[in-house]
Amino acid sequence: MQRDQILAMDPGRELNEFIADKVMGWIAWEEKRGEYTYIVFQKPGEREPYKKTQRWEEVMHRYRRIGFDEINHQIHIVTGIKEWSTDISAAWEVVETLQVSHIYTDIRTCADFYEVWITAPPFREEIQKTETVASPKLPEAICKAALLAVLEEVPNDQT
Repeated sequence: MQRDQILAMDPGRELNEFIADKVMGWIAWEEKRGEYTYIVFQKPGEREPYKKTQRWEEVMHRYRRIGFDEINHQIHIVTGIKEWSTDISAAWEVVETLQVSHIYTDIRTCADFYEVWITAPPFREEIQKTETVASPKLPEAICKAALLAVLEEVPNDQT
C-alpha cells in the first residue's frame, strides 16, 4: 500500500481493519454459526477462538483462519473491531501497542489540527524511520501515522 493511499483513507471500517491487522497483530477467523458466517478475532497471546470452549475439538471444524482482505461485509458479520480511527480512547491503545514495540509517538497540538510523529528507533531498523501525519482529528492522525510506520511501501507497479 502506498503512502498517499493511506493518507487518503477516510476514518472508519477499512482503516480500523488495517490497524487490527498491521498494527495490533490481530488474526481473523471465519466462524460458521448455522446459516450465518461471523468474523471473530484472535489477539496476540490469546488462544485460537475455537479453543475457548472445553469441547474445542468438536467445534473447531466451524472455524477457518482468513486474511483481512477476505472479509466481505456483504456476507460476514464482523464483531469486535474497535473504532481506532474515530475514538480517542481506542486510538490510545494503538499508541500503547507501538510503545511496547519500542516505536515512539510524539503528538503535537496546533491551532486547528494535530500532528503525530511516530519514530522507529535505530536499534529496530538500520535507518531510523519517522512518519508524520497531520489531521484535524487526533485518532485519525494516530492511526495513519502508525500504519505508515509499520508498513513497507509497495512500489506502484505491484499494487
